[in-house]
Amino acid sequence: MCFNKLLSNYKKPVCKECLDSLLKEEKYSFMEEMRSFIKGEVQTSVAASVASIIPQIVPPKRPRVMESYSESEAESEEASTSFSLDMDVSQSIAATKMESKYLFASENLDALLKAVRDTLKIEDIEEAKSVQDELFGILKAKKKRVFPINNTLKELILEEWREPENRISVSKDFKNRLIFDEEEVKNWNATPKVDVQVTKITKKTDLPFEDAIQLRDPMDRKADSLLKKAWEAAMLNLKVNIATTSVSRTLFFWLSELENHIKTGTSREMLLDTIPMLKSATAFIADASAEGVRFSAKESALSNSVRRAIWLRQWSGDCRSKAKLCSLPFQGEYVFGAELDAILERAADRKKGFPETRTGQRKQSFRDPKEKKFPYRGKGKQGRWSYSKGGRGRGFLLSSSNSSSNFRKQ
Repeated sequence: MCFNKLLSNYKKPVCKECLDSLLKEEKYSFMEEMRSFIKGEVQTSVAASVASIIPQIVPPKRPRVMESYSESEAESEEASTSFSLDMDVSQSIAATKMESKYLFASENLDALLKAVRDTLKIEDIEEAKSVQDELFGILKAKKKRVFPINNTLKELILEEWREPENRISVSKDFKNRLIFDEEEVKNWNATPKVDVQVTKITKKTDLPFEDAIQLRDPMDRKADSLLKKAWEAAMLNLKVNIATTSVSRTLFFWLSELENHIKTGTSREMLLDTIPMLKSATAFIADASAEGVRFSAKESALSNSVRRAIWLRQWSGDCRSKAKLCSLPFQGEYVFGAELDAILERAADRKKGFPETRTGQRKQSFRDPKEKKFPYRGKGKQGRWSYSKGGRGRGFLLSSSNSSSNFRKQ
């Protein structure tokens, strides 16, 4: 084969180099055949197992993002095979995962975080390690990648915390995006009213009007008002989460279909027609999730103000001071925070505590209140318990008139 003469004592028809080259070529072709055979068998077995679990998978209606593909009936039929079981093993496994609660696999979290941080240009800076770190650092838990918190989002949260009692503002443009059936969300749009039976506990009324009675304690009324605002923020956040979940899961389905169309050889022009709808869905999720952060921040600030009202109810101070303390800017970590320390420092007593108001009654003396103002009225002219000779005042020991007359006779 190589035109080299073999040795006289060499028993094989070809030399070692030619034999190795021949075996290498045969080995590569054999491995390719074996690989394709195993892949086909695995596809068949997975398809059979999935078909036994899900007897019939009815292909869902194609969303609007794929309407541009329907130029002909042949192309439409070809595009509708996005969830067929004979595509490959990964698609079959993905079809079974659609039946689980979560679409995202937790083992992909680190790769997702790395991609997000790389896109946002956030570098994972590695600290310089000493010899001790090299020797003993492996004993510590490995530091994981985390989701980044943008400074703009931080400022968005702090802005809602600065004025916790203000009603949450929602622009008309964004409110028009949260479109739901009025019958389904009627319990979310209004704050629940107090039952008439419960209002009668506070005070009986002649006529059973709803919310006709208010709570007696000012701090209880304050807490009730704050809880109403917190309810409104929670319902806005609920609507945002429902809309975001619907759009994001639909987007996941669209991307799965787009992947299948790319594999089946759909034309480039048809694929480009779907990009605007995909970008529109992503933009909606981005805007709604940012507003959801703001609604959550407002809800947390209002709930903290309710805690302030509950604790200030035990203080005997005036209602105006209590209301001012409830509306202090919220900073986290503590219910009141550093603003409270600054207010107490400016107080008259300069103490690290709340000034107490003396509201209790003074201790009553055993004497009559009139005696304090006129202590010697009716007791004589010369002394407290003494009277002039022949006087008619009340004596200290002699209380009856008969005894006093007998004393004068003596």
